[in-house]
Amino acid sequence: VRPDEVQAVKASSTDGSNPLNHTLDVVDESTWWISAPGSMPLGKGREWVQYKLAPPDNSASTSRHAVTIPPDLYHPPKIPTGLVRRLTSVCVKIPPLPMGPLSVRECHLEVLSLENEEDDDDDGENARSNDMIGADSSNNNRDTADDVDSLDTPPQPPNASISAAQPPPRLPQHREVWKQVSPVWIVLNRTGLQRFTLPQPVDATDVRIVCRSNQFSPVTEGLADLGRVEMRMGHMSMVGYYAV
Repeated sequence: VRPDEVQAVKASSTDGSNPLNHTLDVVDESTWWISAPGSMPLGKGREWVQYKLAPPDNSASTSRHAVTIPPDLYHPPKIPTGLVRRLTSVCVKIPPLPMGPLSVRECHLEVLSLENEEDDDDDGENARSNDMIGADSSNNNRDTADDVDSLDTPPQPPNASISAAQPPPRLPQHREVWKQVSPVWIVLNRTGLQRFTLPQPVDATDVRIVCRSNQFSPVTEGLADLGRVEMRMGHMSMVGYYAV
């Protein structure tokens, strides 16, 4: 990862205090990211900031040897594109207590993974096409056997009805799938950068820092009347950090 290429691109929520890219400045402690009010009831939940590790890969469009895909066969991917970078560790910086009760306490890392998107309509069309092909499979098998036995048999004309029934080939489409690649990290109540090393390096275009609790959350554990606590301490239902 090259720090000058990383960009903060989106968040699950924000209170609007500062632009997300300020979370990449590990020196300035006058800016931060905080989730929206009420997003972390009793200091627990799932709030995240997404980072793109490198700029988009435009090599395919600028290459002299780029392949042109017919418009009827091209289906734009439904995932953000970018150059892949290798990530081995993550650093987090927070304001400690008593100044930072909203600071993240538990968090983990997720990476963007690509998975094929199943299209039920296409599956149905393919099944119908296979049924039609299967209906003539015995004839096709006999034609093939005859060709093997007699090399001077002229080639058979293509079956126009079968060809017309088959849908045109399509490029695979993908959907966003976020996968956790780290254990749950505990951010200690102290100043400075805290480094967390991944179990193994990951190659990715985008990652998310997922906040699971804030530094105030241990105060609510074991309390009998959590509803009353939530009403009185609603301003603690957010999470954030200085920088990563």
